[in-house]
Amino acid sequence: MPHSLPQLRGPVPDTLGLCGLFATALLAGSYWHGFLAAMALLGLATLLDLHRAWPLLRRQPLFWLAVALAAYILIHTPLAVREFPMLAQNTFPDWTDLLAISGLLSVIAGYWLARNLRLYPQLLAVTAVGIVIGLAMGIEWQNLWVRGLGVRRDWGYVPEQVGLLSAMGFLGCVVLFLRRLADRRHTNVGRALRALPWFLAALAFAIVLYGTQTRATWIAAAALSLVYLGWHLGISLRQRQGLRSGIAALCLLAISLGALVQIDGGERLERRMGGGPDTVAALVMLDREGVYRSNPSLGVRLNMWTEAMRAFTQRPILGWGIGAKVVTDAQAQLDVGWRQPQYHNLYVEFLLGLGLLGFGLFMAICALLIRPLVPLPRNHAETIAGHGPPAPSRTILTLCAALTAFAVLFELQVGHPYSRAMVIWLMALLAGMALHNNTGTGSDQRSPDVGPSRPDASNSLR
Repeated sequence: MPHSLPQLRGPVPDTLGLCGLFATALLAGSYWHGFLAAMALLGLATLLDLHRAWPLLRRQPLFWLAVALAAYILIHTPLAVREFPMLAQNTFPDWTDLLAISGLLSVIAGYWLARNLRLYPQLLAVTAVGIVIGLAMGIEWQNLWVRGLGVRRDWGYVPEQVGLLSAMGFLGCVVLFLRRLADRRHTNVGRALRALPWFLAALAFAIVLYGTQTRATWIAAAALSLVYLGWHLGISLRQRQGLRSGIAALCLLAISLGALVQIDGGERLERRMGGGPDTVAALVMLDREGVYRSNPSLGVRLNMWTEAMRAFTQRPILGWGIGAKVVTDAQAQLDVGWRQPQYHNLYVEFLLGLGLLGFGLFMAICALLIRPLVPLPRNHAETIAGHGPPAPSRTILTLCAALTAFAVLFELQVGHPYSRAMVIWLMALLAGMALHNNTGTGSDQRSPDVGPSRPDASNSLR
């Protein structure tokens, strides 16, 4: 018996860790409580594997920053509620929402991801399946058939949440569609057949995204897809191959999205985006009243953020407590604040709720998470070739991270369960790369899509 326990310490945690990773990926976009159960499974696997996990995690600045932020929230929240009892009445955001994205859960999952980088493509595919399941469960199919595409809540109870998830799915499918179309290892017909499913999936996600009428994700998804398309075409020009497929893809996507707008009549698009030029002009001129006239939604946000900055100057270091808007609005005698319990901005919530100390910890964690996505010098990149996730996975994560960073600038997002789960999971995927890069060790020594092979468009268009 004493000799059997050490033998089981390896296989049992590894098995639980793998099951937890795939369950987390599947449930992130479809079932919040199931996602928490999957994260608990990863926590159990980490405890059983503590003899290997602790020596790795204790050397990681990311781990200690996440621990510091989680501890700060746990200590700061009751003290803030004690000083401002009305904070307990505000549950949007709730203090547990910010605790969930403090990074600790993501680092625990990231430990297992760092040891299984080769599984990133499969995990992203399972994540996409989970998003599809979650969207399908939330859509009011009968109402869509009767009322068409333009009623926001027919696509899900929380349009902002549905918009973020569908935009992530859209960007991932666009990346894979272009890469399949540019793969020179296959004939023209073969490339078209392999790219067709990803094009149809991208179109399906685009339909859902359009139906939610979420402007922040519209703008971010469109801008990021155009940036990636431009980068793809630039690489094709430099390598003098794959240019025709890139142009064809751009035209096909443009025609399809244009047809989608025309089917709906374009009225929703005009209503949601029609004041864009006037809004931009007002922003350039710093005319808050002009912004409100051209875009009331953004105007209200600017007014809230201005009031938030005034309140921040009164308590800049420790902040007012999570959910601070009810306190600051009450002190300023702004009744409208009770109808808007949050600032529609995750960064402002951290800054005003936890002060510079909590905001600095959160931004430091974000900086460490996105560092693996920053392009490396060629000589350093060659030293880690074959030790990172496959190139498409890295590109998809980069686009999704940029999308999320922009989306939370205008919507809290983490106040909704599926958005919160997806942010935690995205942070975990980035944490896996960060932990692996910092240690240079892991169970995977090379990724299947990266390594010595003959150069072609598929491998070079990363």
